[in-house]
Amino acid sequence: MTPTKALSPDLLQTCLDIRRRTDQLILAGGPGAHRVALLNPEALLHAVGEQPDGTFDDPTWAALSPQQQQSLAVQLTEMLKMLVDAAAADGPSDPQHIMSVAYASNGQILVWVLVGLVMVVQLLFVIGSRWEEATGADRGVLMANSTVALNNAKISQLALEKALSAFAAAPDNATLRQEFSKAKGGVEAAHAAFEATKSLLDAATVNEAKVLQMVALLGGLGGALHFLTSLVAYIGNRQLRRSWLAYYLASPVLGAGLAPAVYLLVRLGVLNPSGGNTAANLNLFGIYAFAVLTGLFSRVALDKLSEVFGTMFRTDTGKKDALGGEDGKGGTAGKD
Repeated sequence: MTPTKALSPDLLQTCLDIRRRTDQLILAGGPGAHRVALLNPEALLHAVGEQPDGTFDDPTWAALSPQQQQSLAVQLTEMLKMLVDAAAADGPSDPQHIMSVAYASNGQILVWVLVGLVMVVQLLFVIGSRWEEATGADRGVLMANSTVALNNAKISQLALEKALSAFAAAPDNATLRQEFSKAKGGVEAAHAAFEATKSLLDAATVNEAKVLQMVALLGGLGGALHFLTSLVAYIGNRQLRRSWLAYYLASPVLGAGLAPAVYLLVRLGVLNPSGGNTAANLNLFGIYAFAVLTGLFSRVALDKLSEVFGTMFRTDTGKKDALGGEDGKGGTAGKD
């Protein structure tokens, strides 16, 4: 058997695949990179004649004996298989797969940053347009005005009763008649002012559906802010993996879904910043702050909901023979 002067196309492609997968696994780090260090494909590629620029030196290959060439060809094929297995430990071997150990491309990064910015701006616009109807008027001011109007009505009523007693004793007295008419007009005006402020107060009561919608929107805003801040942080540290893009897309939706759950716990009194359980008694600004924080820290919110649910529905899980045995490595079938 005469040694070939150059690598065959198939063997050259195998070498190039080995180099590509080696670089990917080293760049990704983790278990795959550790396996590459153990396999040491660099030594095999060097024996074939790999140059610093990534090309392969044909004279180096041609200088090998037929037996050496055949042995290296077998080793190269086996090395590629082992690298494929090492890549499978960190994800699919297909480099186009979304869960492969690959970093996000420039195009993906630009698109996702733009999506995050548009999402935040759009949510802010929608929240701003619905803010007034979701918060209502200043109930504190209306309550104070209503109290003043009621006090004025009471004072006017007392003045009217006093004027009526004096007028009854001297019905022909023109001055007393005038004071009685004035007191009567004052009572009517005071009662009218009280009814007006009471009507405004009733109108300021926020609709429950609008509160729930605002809670969901603010939860989505918190999730979008988490999306954007985490995204740019990983980009800045050059660690953004393509497989995490789905998580970022789900963050605003997760925040919008979790925020109403926290709101319901507030209504139940489990988490209540004001102590009331009706729409009129709720501290809406406290609720809305909770909603944003729920979306921004969705992982913490999920842990809290898990803690609350576990406390409310705690059960005794201690069985005589638990599945998996006491050491978690095995058990006796048929005992539970």
